[in-house]
Amino acid sequence: MRHGMVGLLLALLFISAAPAQDKKKDKEPDKKKDLGKKEDPKSGTPPEISEILGKSFREWQKEIHSPDPSKREAAMKAVVQFGPDRAYDAVGDILQELEKHNKTPIDLAARVNGTMALNTIFKFKKDPDPKHIQRTIAIYRVFLKDEQVIMKMRALQGLFYLGPACRELLPEVRTLAAAKGSLTWEIRKEAVQALGFMGFTETGANPVVIGDLVRALDDTSYQVRVAAMFAIAQISNGSTLEQKGQLAAKLNSVLKDEPDMHVIITAHLTLMTLEKKVSANHLNPIIKQARSKDPSIRLVAIQSLAMTGKDGKAAVPMLLETISDPEVTFAVAAINSLVSMEVDEVIPHLKKIMADKAAN
Repeated sequence: MRHGMVGLLLALLFISAAPAQDKKKDKEPDKKKDLGKKEDPKSGTPPEISEILGKSFREWQKEIHSPDPSKREAAMKAVVQFGPDRAYDAVGDILQELEKHNKTPIDLAARVNGTMALNTIFKFKKDPDPKHIQRTIAIYRVFLKDEQVIMKMRALQGLFYLGPACRELLPEVRTLAAAKGSLTWEIRKEAVQALGFMGFTETGANPVVIGDLVRALDDTSYQVRVAAMFAIAQISNGSTLEQKGQLAAKLNSVLKDEPDMHVIITAHLTLMTLEKKVSANHLNPIIKQARSKDPSIRLVAIQSLAMTGKDGKAAVPMLLETISDPEVTFAVAAINSLVSMEVDEVIPHLKKIMADKAAN
């Protein structure tokens, strides 16, 4: 498969769309330098960031403990910009400030941005100190019960980056996944998504979480129902045959009763994941919706076909046709799906598009 060729053509396609540069421009190198970066003598490596807004990392790190909450917030945002490895040096400082909330309420903006900073740092840090993870879990346990929805949201969004240890927070996440009333659907969506990677035990899928996800398929928000299906696809890897049968039965009932086409498309994808095969009875309905007159439904269907891989080639004729769609969003989605399917026939179409652009 010529993935390299496809990638090159895609790159050239977008480059060719850019306006031509004036070749007669003065070629003298720009004498301006980014004063916040140090030149790295090793060729090909990114320059080290030495300053952000005129302050060094150590200066920002110190300001995390400022009595002024607006300065604490700014410092927590700034340390992340020095890159994940350097920013990790400030994890202890951020944790120290957030832990103060256990005794005395601290400023909401500082808590939100401190949590977001931790999420970003742990996302890119390999093998973080287990003590830092445990302290973060203790703080997030408090934030998952916070009165402020935004705090619940940010804590939920960071759980994945804490690794398997985040399963200690399963009781709190299950509560939020089932929460109705004054809580927004967005909280339930984030919580349900988290169940997909938290719902495992040493022996496989947690049957309690399976039940939670089945119930989430009846949520009033279609986005929560879609999130539940993606979580089911994740947790199915550790599910028993009996559990898979339970999930498949519920998903098949969704296909009969579900009013929202976004959910129906996702249900077909999830069933194929459970069955571990791409079958016509699930693939053909998605292909049909890829011709829908509803733009949002059509786009979701085209994008979904990428997940079927090589076995979804019954969709290839429709996707090749879509490459020439005047709406670029559909064309790009079709190209992405064809590349995922490893379809060589996409190459002549890309060459033609490039030739047409060059002629114009």
